[in-house]
Amino acid sequence: TDPIGQRIDATPGGPVVVGVCGDIAGGNPDRAPRGAFYYPLSSILDLWNTRGPGDYWGVGGLVRADGRPEALVPALREAVAAVDPQLPLNEVRTLQDISVDRLGARRFALSLFGVFAGLALLLGAVGIYGVMSFSVAQRTRELGMRLALGASRGSVLAMVLGQSARLTLPGILIGLGLALASSRVLGSLLYEVSPLDPWTYLAVGLLLAAVSVLAAWAPAYRATRVDPMTSMRSD
Repeated sequence: TDPIGQRIDATPGGPVVVGVCGDIAGGNPDRAPRGAFYYPLSSILDLWNTRGPGDYWGVGGLVRADGRPEALVPALREAVAAVDPQLPLNEVRTLQDISVDRLGARRFALSLFGVFAGLALLLGAVGIYGVMSFSVAQRTRELGMRLALGASRGSVLAMVLGQSARLTLPGILIGLGLALASSRVLGSLLYEVSPLDPWTYLAVGLLLAAVSVLAAWAPAYRATRVDPMTSMRSD
């Protein structure tokens, strides 16, 4: 039913719903938003007087600022003091400061994960390039003979890239398996992203495959540019 006009506790003196707003992330970012109510200030003060201040933390407000928000703090204190000199104004912070406090540790941890992942990707690319360069160098005479016997440069290049793929594909599958096994550990650091998100695993697998192809393409291309007679005379 339409909640507008309904009483929350279904009693004659219960508060009446006058509007519904969307979800807000008022707590930890890894938890779903909980139900909450917005009460008029007069109702909060009435409840404060009847039930005592232990049920409520206080009253907060948001101020939109043009320019530096910190510059408005003295004016805010003066405005509050003009209403009630005994009313304290505590915890004046910007939304950016609140966001940093709640997400700073998580961002730092994910940044470290990103740096280590980038280094691992770089080391993997260098390793693949080194293995393929050594493999091509060991087969220089074979590749030259293939070219001399009529093999096209494209077929030789495809053969070398195919061998790189056969070396890389098992490594990618093993890495994805280990990532699935450790997904529970990483799940606590993620927000609105499932640790078993298939698109993430697909994107990472395609990225590693692309890095492997690029790392193997340079030595393979260099091998197809060598003169066949020079290759066959190579030791």
